[in-house]
Amino acid sequence: MAKYITLNQAQKELSQLPDEIIDEPMIITDKDKPVIIAMSPSQLDSLLETIKILSDQEFCQQLKIGIKELNQGETISLEELKDELGL
Repeated sequence: MAKYITLNQAQKELSQLPDEIIDEPMIITDKDKPVIIAMSPSQLDSLLETIKILSDQEFCQQLKIGIKELNQGETISLEELKDELGL
């Protein structure tokens, strides 16, 4: 869950913000409205990669099928997979 702080607090604590946003984004508000989201570069990279993956409709369809098969118990062992692939 993101932490909320006011714009005034963020200005006062600017040098400490990088340590505060390592694990989760921070939402900075002004007059009780969100105006800025601060996040670490690794969080941004992760978010952009997630967006890229989820924008691939074919991948998402295959993922849904895989989850459905898993939930229905339609799985094979690692050994069966190796045999099927000839490994």
